[in-house]
Amino acid sequence: MSTMRCHVRCRHCEMRRCLKRKLSEYLRVPACEVCGKRNYRVDSWMNRRDTTRVTCSCSGYWFPHRQGSLFCWQRAAGTQRYPGDPDFADRNFDGLGIAQRSSLSTKWRRLLAACAKAAFS
Repeated sequence: MSTMRCHVRCRHCEMRRCLKRKLSEYLRVPACEVCGKRNYRVDSWMNRRDTTRVTCSCSGYWFPHRQGSLFCWQRAAGTQRYPGDPDFADRNFDGLGIAQRSSLSTKWRRLLAACAKAAFS
């Protein structure tokens, strides 16, 4: 028995599913969650992908998700997204004060630069 998972698709409704074992190792294949049929085909494209490499578990989503998703705190390249970045999205932010937020962060950056310049002068 192998411990490798197998990505399959239902032949009836094309629903994607990930089985814990290879399709040939099942005596009775689990039923499809959508249509209830037990007729699957192997999804070779998904089996070739390395899905664990791009899985992220940051607090942007409450479930394991793909890096670079809309609310993910990491970009697809692996670098961090921070509040104030132009591509940072927050599901609790309504978007009304984005101009004020960006101008405030610019003011803080200028103030910190001036303080640092004065401290090292």
